[in-house]
Amino acid sequence: MSRVSMTYRIFIVILALLTLYASFEIIRFSRMNAKVVSVEADFLTRGPEKAELVIVEFLDFNCPFCKKLNQPLKDFLGIRPDIRYIARPYPVMGESSDRLARVAIAAGLQGAYWEFHDAFLANPNEITDQYIRETATLYDLDYDRLIADSDGEEVKAILQDNIDDAQSNGIYSTPSLFIGKTLIRSFAKMPTASDLVRLVEELE
Repeated sequence: MSRVSMTYRIFIVILALLTLYASFEIIRFSRMNAKVVSVEADFLTRGPEKAELVIVEFLDFNCPFCKKLNQPLKDFLGIRPDIRYIARPYPVMGESSDRLARVAIAAGLQGAYWEFHDAFLANPNEITDQYIRETATLYDLDYDRLIADSDGEEVKAILQDNIDDAQSNGIYSTPSLFIGKTLIRSFAKMPTASDLVRLVEELE
């Protein structure tokens, strides 16, 4: 390959990365905030416990951008199973969001947090009581316990911990992602799985 061709390829790669970076609001911290990855409930995490890289997402189950990001993020984590991923419900869109966050966390007490996480984010419509009941039935959860737990002190404490950690890091919108010590809290363009692969490789 000629030197001109190599230079051109490097230019194209740099241009693609600059375009990708321009799609996000990126804030770099001097170190990863230990409190962000130290969650009140282990069931909010997926991936190797001692992973070198941790991604933390603050999300709202009513947020349309969170719904759009979910599949690319799942595809990305399939490509990079070495990464630890933490999904922290953070309701910013009102009472309905607060309730869905508490229900999802309550489902975690019965071992089904990720099932509800995916079910809520996969639903493009308003999430109704009937949908919650049907999801509980689908995954063999005790529905009455689910609703009772969602109003209980344990679930409220887990959710409040998420809210406190988000706000202490200047996060007031969703989705917001910590990738290591880098915070991405604004998405002008929804990334693909390939975009996330390139972004993470640059940030590692």
